[in-house]
This record gives sequence, C-alpha cells and structure tokens, in this order.
Amino acid sequence: MRRRWVFILWLMFAFLSVNCADPNAELREQKRVARRKKMEQDLEEVKLVEETARRWLALVDAGQYKEAWNNAGGLFTSGGKDGDWIAKISNARISVGGFQSRKLLEHYHINSVPGSPIGNYYNLIFSSSFALKPASFEVVYLEKERDEEWKVVGYILK
Repeated sequence: MRRRWVFILWLMFAFLSVNCADPNAELREQKRVARRKKMEQDLEEVKLVEETARRWLALVDAGQYKEAWNNAGGLFTSGGKDGDWIAKISNARISVGGFQSRKLLEHYHINSVPGSPIGNYYNLIFSSSFALKPASFEVVYLEKERDEEWKVVGYILK
C-alpha cells in the first residue's frame, strides 16, 4: 500500500512538473531570438560600413582625390572646397609615402561626431602602413545619410 502511495505521489509530482513549466520561458526564448537577430543585423551593418570605408580609402590610396571628394558625404563636402581638401590630402599622403597595408582595429557605432549634428555614425580605426610611415592610424567617420547609404564624412591620418 505504501508503495502505491509513493508511486501516486511520484506521478503527481511528475505531472505537475511537466504542466507547471516556467511561464516566462517562452518570453525569454523570444528575447533571446530577438537579441541574436539584432546581433546578426549589426554584424551585417558593420561589414557594409567597413566595405564602404575601404572603397573610399582605395580611391585616396590611388590618388583619386577628386573622386574620393565626390563620393564623400554631405558633412564632408559642406566644410570647404574640393581644391582645398585635395591639396591637404595630397600633401599628407606624399609625406607618408605609398600605401602598403591596412587592418581594421576597432569600430564604434556612435550618435555624434565632433562639430556635427546628432546622427547615425560609425567610427572606424585602422592600423595602416605606408612606405615612409609604417606605423600609422587612419580614422574614418561614416554617416548613414537620408538615402540610407553610408558615406564618409571624416578622415584623419595619424
């Protein structure tokens, strides 16, 4: 008789355990899936931003400064004349020599760039090597413009 009660109690416990599952489990799973999806989207966006920056930098590396100016974002081009920027970048690039290599070190999604309005920006930092300055850094700022395209809006060569 006692065995029977133990067995019945065990069955009741098993039934309650199965049927009284965590009520928040489904919500937690939905949140986990949403976080994973957001991370995947963020990774895709970083890849797109890096590709955009590298295409723009390739123009600069090739000495196609006018083309780089034309492919830059509105914040970049609104700050002056293309001839002034072309002279500055040409002098800066002559002083470091020919491009050799570039590796992305860090990227930050930010909402402001010094001297610019609040917006949707990325800050990419590259470790770069040039013929006359093998240990260099390049900082590239990109903004997602109204047409949803990422454009370079700042460039610093250190």
